[in-house]
Amino acid sequence: MRRWTVNRAEGETRRAGRTLIDLGEALLEKGDDEEAASRLTEAWSLLSGEPDPNNQARVLIHLGRARAGNSALASDLLTRGLRIMREIGSATGEVLALRALAELALSDGRRDDARGYQDEARAVAARLTGGNRTTG
Repeated sequence: MRRWTVNRAEGETRRAGRTLIDLGEALLEKGDDEEAASRLTEAWSLLSGEPDPNNQARVLIHLGRARAGNSALASDLLTRGLRIMREIGSATGEVLALRALAELALSDGRRDDARGYQDEARAVAARLTGGNRTTG
């Protein structure tokens, strides 16, 4: 948390935003969705006015994961993040968004949709690795 405080105090908006994204992601992995959403919302407020579509998309994707309890909102956030990742040509970001969409679909009981997102994520990953990706 100290790094975020120092960055913000120094007026380094993008760096503070990226730190908040990392913190939000760590909180998600820990299972603290509410605190993650709070930090990610703050990251969005810092980054939404910056010319940084990659990190804006990362915020949307992780915020979508944090808001999985509200399926419609989560789907909207994840879809927006996916669209940006595709627009900027970030295949790794695209995979991140597709996997999150698959998890959301699975948690909603939409197995066919989940499978479709997983297949699409594998296809993008295969392009990244020259077709040498072996995942189950």
